[in-house]
Amino acid sequence: MEPAQSKRSPELIRFHRRINLKPFVAVIETDKFCLNGIDIREAQPVKVFHELLGPPNRVQAAGGLAPIGHRNNQIHYYDDLGLYLNEHHYTYSIQAITFVLWHEEAAFVTDHEIIGELRVGGLIVKPGMIETDLRLTTIPFVSHLRGTWHFKSDDLWIGFDSKGKKGPSGRRSKTRYLTSLSVCLKFDPWNTRFRPPPES
Repeated sequence: MEPAQSKRSPELIRFHRRINLKPFVAVIETDKFCLNGIDIREAQPVKVFHELLGPPNRVQAAGGLAPIGHRNNQIHYYDDLGLYLNEHHYTYSIQAITFVLWHEEAAFVTDHEIIGELRVGGLIVKPGMIETDLRLTTIPFVSHLRGTWHFKSDDLWIGFDSKGKKGPSGRRSKTRYLTSLSVCLKFDPWNTRFRPPPES
């Protein structure tokens, strides 16, 4: 049985003061995702990413209160790197990593944008880039909804979001800036390999 979640929402699980910060290097192609020199082909236990990036600044439960005896997905925030990890609630594995390119508009807000090298289909992606810049990548992104683009292969789902800047009237500009880019890894939602042993 999974541990019950605290009544606090969102729940702050852990906090780490990070030192000796080193920028990350991430390479994303249609057939692979490589982080700090290591190819990652499928969802991995939390410790794999913590070994690559160090401990996160904080870990928080996503969403509201989970049902009694269960837990929500856990978000591992790397505030000083401008990225976060999404840990699946049941499998305890990291199922996605998101690189934040406009932190005020990200789904989960880090302290600032990415600090590191993010190479997507041969293009180095940086904060301040606009939606149409990703046409320069070798990845054939497609859009089904305005401001959301993605590519899916047998092993990876790669997607990015974009928004226009708000003007004095509150309306957004037609030029859309990248807010975040995510890589979702292949995983089995019923895999129990990485779950901790039940408490006796």
